Amino acid sequence: MLKWCFGLMKLNDIENLLVKMKRCHRLCLNYIENEKEIHRYNMKMLKYKQNMMKFSYIWLFFTIYGVTQWCLNPILYDLYNDIHSEKMLNSSFNRHLPYPGLFPWNVDTLSKYIMTFSLQYISAIAAAIEIAGYDIFNIILLVNTYVNLQHLNKTLFKQADNLSKFSNKVDTIKVRNKLKMYMIHHREILEFVEKLKKVSSYPMFILCLDSTIALCLVSVEVSTMRIDSTIECIMKLTSMMSYWTGIALQLFIFTFLATTIEELGLKTADAIYSCNWEQSMVQYKGEFSGDHRRTVIEMNQIITFSLMRAQKPIVFTGGMFYVLSLKTFKALTGFSLSNALVLRQLSSET
Repeated sequence: MLKWCFGLMKLNDIENLLVKMKRCHRLCLNYIENEKEIHRYNMKMLKYKQNMMKFSYIWLFFTIYGVTQWCLNPILYDLYNDIHSEKMLNSSFNRHLPYPGLFPWNVDTLSKYIMTFSLQYISAIAAAIEIAGYDIFNIILLVNTYVNLQHLNKTLFKQADNLSKFSNKVDTIKVRNKLKMYMIHHREILEFVEKLKKVSSYPMFILCLDSTIALCLVSVEVSTMRIDSTIECIMKLTSMMSYWTGIALQLFIFTFLATTIEELGLKTADAIYSCNWEQSMVQYKGEFSGDHRRTVIEMNQIITFSLMRAQKPIVFTGGMFYVLSLKTFKALTGFSLSNALVLRQLSSET
């Protein structure tokens, strides 16, 4: 709920993000010179769209399945007890619900139990859809950043030989114009990232804080429970494992994408430097003066400032306390597991 409220407050920024996304797409098409490359780029974007659709369906199914499995556990537990103790389904209404709570009615009949269970299940499904929807939206934006950086880097590395042709003034001007288009695209990507940070920083803080608390609570719960072969223990362990896996997987996706984007952003500096820009003065056969001199100086300035800009890491944060990276994921999950092991050992000794 807090994520969606913050998203509604930043609705104008989100609209600007979508405008920036479209502009980056148009810039990619601007510096593609032949039909073959355009077709290759369109196929790449089509694959990106298909992968995002697949991820959306899988992640939505995963969250709904997790909630459904959590809500079905008390029913399976009660059914097992009924069959094992040879009781009828409506012989007792001391039944378990998916979530503890206080209600303005007593759950003392089958109809009241079904109504209460349905209310909790529908609420849980609604929360799961909200979580999945916001996660899918943020991941689409992160993957879009990854795709743009990857395309820019590959294009710069691929065009290194073409950009080194400085036999005359016309070639030098063409190379300068190409470099301008590449660097404009790089600037737009960085502006897109800065806007994305403003929109996603607070929700990522909620995600990291919630994940930290949840992982610690699961570790405490596992360390204090008695493990045996009873159906209650099996159901409880299954629920906690599903819960822990869902939280860890959600955190891993965001930290993995953030780390990958940071690495790609730093590789952009290598891609810019590898475009043989220094050959503008080495291979040119004419006099280094006049328009050619101004063009080369402008080109060198573009390269210099672009290198400085690309060497600054792209770091996504969760508020002021968390840095989204695989190190953060490793620290949080490792802290949770080590807590569970230590507390389990202490509880067994006492």
